[in-house]
Amino acid sequence: MKTQAKTETTNYIDSGQCGENLYWNLKDNGELTISGNGRIEKPRVSSKPDSKWYPWLLHREKITSIVVRPGVNAIGDYAFFRCTNLEHVDLPDSLVRIGEWSFSHCEKLESIRLPDNIREIEDDTFCECDILKEIGLPAMLCSIGCGAFKYCKSLETIVLPECVSSINMNAFDGCIGIKAIYADKRNPEFLTIEQCLYSKNKEKLIRWIPGALGTAIIPDGVVTIGEKAFCDCTGLTRIVIPDSVTSIESAAFQNCINLESLDIPERVTSIESEAFENCCSLKKLDIPRGVTHLGGGAFNKCRNIERIALPDGLTRLENGLFRECDHLKQVELPESLSEIGDGVFNECFSLESVKIPDHVTNIEGWAFSECHTLKEITIPEGVTKIRRCTFNQCKSLEHVDIPDTVTDIKREAFSGCVSLKEIRLPEHLISIGQHAFQGCLSLEEIRLPSTLYTIGYGAFLACRNLRKAVIPEEVFIADANQIFGGCDHLDVSTLCACAPPDTAECAIQRLNNSLDRFFEDYLDTYGFVYGFWLAEVIAPAGSDIGGKVEEPDDRLMEWVLYAIEECGSLSKRDTYDIAVQMTNLIMQTLHEYQGEIYVLSPQGKNRYGDDEDRFVTLHGLVKIRGEKEHWYAVFSLWSD
Repeated sequence: MKTQAKTETTNYIDSGQCGENLYWNLKDNGELTISGNGRIEKPRVSSKPDSKWYPWLLHREKITSIVVRPGVNAIGDYAFFRCTNLEHVDLPDSLVRIGEWSFSHCEKLESIRLPDNIREIEDDTFCECDILKEIGLPAMLCSIGCGAFKYCKSLETIVLPECVSSINMNAFDGCIGIKAIYADKRNPEFLTIEQCLYSKNKEKLIRWIPGALGTAIIPDGVVTIGEKAFCDCTGLTRIVIPDSVTSIESAAFQNCINLESLDIPERVTSIESEAFENCCSLKKLDIPRGVTHLGGGAFNKCRNIERIALPDGLTRLENGLFRECDHLKQVELPESLSEIGDGVFNECFSLESVKIPDHVTNIEGWAFSECHTLKEITIPEGVTKIRRCTFNQCKSLEHVDIPDTVTDIKREAFSGCVSLKEIRLPEHLISIGQHAFQGCLSLEEIRLPSTLYTIGYGAFLACRNLRKAVIPEEVFIADANQIFGGCDHLDVSTLCACAPPDTAECAIQRLNNSLDRFFEDYLDTYGFVYGFWLAEVIAPAGSDIGGKVEEPDDRLMEWVLYAIEECGSLSKRDTYDIAVQMTNLIMQTLHEYQGEIYVLSPQGKNRYGDDEDRFVTLHGLVKIRGEKEHWYAVFSLWSD
């Protein structure tokens, strides 16, 4: 009796077209096959990956192997993104391009061989392939892009072919398992010395192996420690730098979390941004006298450093230089210093004292924010403004000496300074920003100078022990509740000026207050701040100020859109929605006082010339109808 042979049938989960002459099918055994001629089409949208781009991504969890047949010459961006069960890939020699993020987050992919005709590994191509241990780089490879192998934690060996001439310094971020980097001996750019990567002339250390343990000794003759050279070398406790080194590039020692000992040679003149960021075990660091530049965030999160002295010759402390140095108690600033950047000492919780040199004329926002143990500070003559959140949440701050050169205190400058009992405001002060002194619970008395023109919404909000506010006749307050709300011991009803409700001054201040609240409640959620104000009443109607703006709604909308597009990073829909709301609010508020817009322009500076911290400023004039006569006021809309 004859027996009939069993035949296996192949079942297809799905299939279709993925290019002009390309076709795909996915079998029930998890094999995705792409065949034909040409390139796999790119996504229709270029923002975040979505399964509708490539139809097989609807079944991404079922894909275990990918076979790309000869004839296919390019794989588009995100083609196999987050195929988390993918284990095997077979690519043809006809392939010349693999797009960005193509195999990113393929968590079970252990090895892959790239065809020899691939000349570039693009940005994030194999990002977060967690168990990728081995990759055969193509012989014709010229460049490796940003984040190409980012967080491939199991990758152990990199072999660079002869033609590689460019490696983005973020290409191997988080590859903590690398034990050797070998460059082809014929490569004209790179050289391997004891499994680490150097420039061909041996003067630049490009990459120390992240898997190294104990002590690293950099050979004599090295002049530059390259960008991210020791980044993520978490096993190192000591690094010996030779006297030949003169510069330390960005993030050179970033995330060396167990590094305890390191001496910077005297010949070093430049330490770039984030050079020692998150070296959280480093307790002592002496900066050589010859250093003239310290990059932004160079010592950010060096949490165990307690004291540091900065050399003469430095003129500016860059943004975030010592941010989150939790145990930093004392710092010596050089007399040559003229600027303190944004957030330089932000969250230095243990900083007890700091003497700001006399030549400093510019202190940027958040410079001393959340310095919880700082008790007193003297701001030098020459500083003209105290910027946003400069001393925000300095909970132990009891005394501040503000010079008379200061004309502007920005929003939240001293908010949350709960120990501040008294403060003398400069006699030439013009503006106090929103929430500038909010929550100063110990503040008992405040005297406003006669020069003060504008007080932002909530400037003294919740100052619960404030018992006395001295306000000169020259200072007009339309609604004291908006400024002194929550001041339990203050009778705000006595603080409002008895001006007729339809005067130009009243219109201007009420407009400012309503717009302040709009900007605070709505626009701050997008991560940038806009402000609007009518700077001052400048002239009665009839002055020669230029022509009235025709169709002011459209014209104003045009410039508001321009400002948001220049300063924000929003979608077109959000940009348009914000612009509509801003324009409507401005026009409605002006309409209440029969306001008219004149000479609207995005050029020039405002009256006090303090535009340097603004990206875009719009200017014009507004005609306000007062009780007896009409006035013009300066109109400003800016991004802060």
